Amino acid sequence: MIVTCMCIVQVFSVQLNYEHTIVDRLDIFASSGFGIGHDEIVPFSVRKGELRVNKESSTFDGTLHIEFVKVV
Repeated sequence: MIVTCMCIVQVFSVQLNYEHTIVDRLDIFASSGFGIGHDEIVPFSVRKGELRVNKESSTFDGTLHIEFVKVV
């Protein structure tokens, strides 16, 4: 018997406000499995117009933008 698996590999990075990579090369199926939720806790702070995350800082205009960037 031959069994084949047509698995879709979805590896992506998560960026915050176009500048900060907060999760790098996340393979959600490898870490959680199919049909299972996955949480990432990313501590950050905003003070006096400055966003700080992962020991990096940038100007904060009042908007948080989260982007999932597919890794090829």
